[in-house]
Amino acid sequence: MNREQLIALVVATYIAVFIETAFDGFRNHLGVTLSLLPALLVYAAIRFSESGIVIVSVAGGLWHDSFSANPLGVSVAALFAVGYLLHMKREIVMHRLVYGQIALGFAAGFIIPILKLLFLGLLDQHAPWQWGLLPKLFMMGIGCAVFTPLVFRLFERLHRTFTFSLGDHGKNEHRISLQ
Repeated sequence: MNREQLIALVVATYIAVFIETAFDGFRNHLGVTLSLLPALLVYAAIRFSESGIVIVSVAGGLWHDSFSANPLGVSVAALFAVGYLLHMKREIVMHRLVYGQIALGFAAGFIIPILKLLFLGLLDQHAPWQWGLLPKLFMMGIGCAVFTPLVFRLFERLHRTFTFSLGDHGKNEHRISLQ
């Protein structure tokens, strides 16, 4: 992971938490908070090394927990567990296809809140297990499924911006990365 990618990942993580906490439009209309962190975590787990997962899960999880009622670290554990599992299985996941990205985003957006609730239960905190929770989890999964391909496109565009090719109009093309 080069310096530009690291900076872009940290900034994107901060922006994702900021958007989630600053704008209440989704929460007011849908009844759930749509999180961008699982979508960003899917990208980091697929395209970066373990350090990318640690950046998104620790920084994003701590920033998220500082603005929510969760005990500090609950989001970190849930994000890291899903991110590490995705990273370990990234060779067999069809992440290059848009519907694969949508499926991964839905799974992450659905599983991470469940893990947070399980971790809250382990900490003897009040976890809101009720029947109305399942539609909310599906909405969170659908929201993350929509955001995940957008995150992939955004970071691919940033990658193309920070790399350039030398050559005569596509012949003998060499990629040089700014490091």
